[in-house]
Amino acid sequence: MTTRRGQSNDGGTELPSNIDAILEKRIKEEQTRKAYQQRPDVMEKRKAYQQKQTDERKIARAAMNGDVSGLVAMGFTDEQAASAVAKAASLASS
Repeated sequence: MTTRRGQSNDGGTELPSNIDAILEKRIKEEQTRKAYQQRPDVMEKRKAYQQKQTDERKIARAAMNGDVSGLVAMGFTDEQAASAVAKAASLASS
């Protein structure tokens, strides 16, 4: 028995009859994706996002390790750094 689009209902033992069309479609999708990933604006956005994630991980690690001076070196005030360390400690103990 067959289902929509000529797909076999016998567990997938048959190859699709339109393998050329499937290959062309997938190759075109891959080329389009690669071209998009190489665009300068996309690369710039990705780099900014990755830098933001890295900075957030550094802040979280410093707070979890109780590194108030490290947080102050990153631009936080003493109060903000102490608050972040306290918050990390309370979340870790929960």
